Amino acid sequence: MYLASERLLYPEYHIQATLLMIVSGCAALDSVVISVLLHNHKEVQANASVRAGFVHVLGVVFQSIGVLISALLIYLKSYYKIADPICTFVFSILVLSSTVMISKDFTILLMEGVPKGLNCNHVKELILAVDGVASVHSLHIWSLTVNQVPLSVQVVMATSWDSQIVQRAVARALSKSFTPHSLTIQMESPADQDPE
Repeated sequence: MYLASERLLYPEYHIQATLLMIVSGCAALDSVVISVLLHNHKEVQANASVRAGFVHVLGVVFQSIGVLISALLIYLKSYYKIADPICTFVFSILVLSSTVMISKDFTILLMEGVPKGLNCNHVKELILAVDGVASVHSLHIWSLTVNQVPLSVQVVMATSWDSQIVQRAVARALSKSFTPHSLTIQMESPADQDPE
């Protein structure tokens, strides 16, 4: 960023367009091969680190192609050398935005937060819609990894319902919505709710 800013302020510089085209062309080809290999990796969505690597390499592909195009412009018309610092600024913004996105995902994992795409209120409504459920409390959903989502909940069943039947129905309802890695359902009777 500093050098790009300096090039905008002091345009008396020379760019070796031929060398830039060769290097950026090799980088683009290399990055395309790596991105195809990572995309075909079985854990690209399951493993946050592999996904972060794939996003990074995809960014490098776009950067290399952008640098190749700007090098071609500079090679054809040397007065278009302003394309070099502009390319630097554009791709700096792209790298920063993808870094923020990946950092958010890792923060959710590190803090064992509720996974993206899951809403606690929606899960609570799913459980409350099961026949025999009177109320729900102490619902906890967190991320161990991208694909490992434990869930624990305390379910108060309606009077005269069998706890095993209600528990299995709640587990089925949750399994249709998402696949929890670990599911703990504590059943309580309405009598358990009385403070006396």
